[in-house]
Amino acid sequence: MKTITITARKGGDGKTTTAHTIAAGLARKGFKVLMLDLDSQANLTRRAGASEEENTICEALRDPEALKDCIKHLRDYDIIPGALDIVNLERNATGTAADYLQIKQLLSRIKNKYDYCVIDTGANIGIFTTAAIIAADKIIIPLRLSADSVQGLQQLLEVVKQVNKRFEPVEVAGILPTQYKKRVVIDKILESLKAYADESRIKIYDYIRECIAIQEAELLKVDLYEYAPKSNAAADYNKVIDDLMRA
Repeated sequence: MKTITITARKGGDGKTTTAHTIAAGLARKGFKVLMLDLDSQANLTRRAGASEEENTICEALRDPEALKDCIKHLRDYDIIPGALDIVNLERNATGTAADYLQIKQLLSRIKNKYDYCVIDTGANIGIFTTAAIIAADKIIIPLRLSADSVQGLQQLLEVVKQVNKRFEPVEVAGILPTQYKKRVVIDKILESLKAYADESRIKIYDYIRECIAIQEAELLKVDLYEYAPKSNAAADYNKVIDDLMRA
């Protein structure tokens, strides 16, 4: 099983949309896919149409033997739902190596059942977001183009750097500019981001175009490929998925 963690330094960068769309795209290509929602807001859980009321990731973290009961089987893919209570689990964690390895060890129990696991994380860089980075084979960093984009990116990459010093190294698959709409100021920010990515030797994906179909699909609790498979955003995400499949 290949694990792909979607993470960003702040909210509004398109983490959940990216996690949901990549998971759905991989499933439609015939892969067995598991989604894991580690965000306390549980947006991925709701968008996928799953319940966040019982048997969530929190139960699995408290008792790994309960993991199989926490996996919800949906039409095209499976999900381990998120829940607000993960905030309490994180608050009570002591920050030991065991805490940071929880997600990796949990997923090792089901690694032979899936081709891919796609993890959505919270916007804060806490224990469980860091644990999701440690558990990943690759991470993708969605980034909405704004004046402070590079600053937030630098902070996240520093976390990855520290993780790679202490644990098994994880690869940054790429930076993914999201919600792109052609404007002079946006193009200047994108140019600055590309320069930073080149200097840091990190891949930058082609941008995901701003698309109303994304918001409409979210409201209907369906993935982008089910709602608008021919939309600009669906085509843009296909390029990312194809790249992940080649790697």
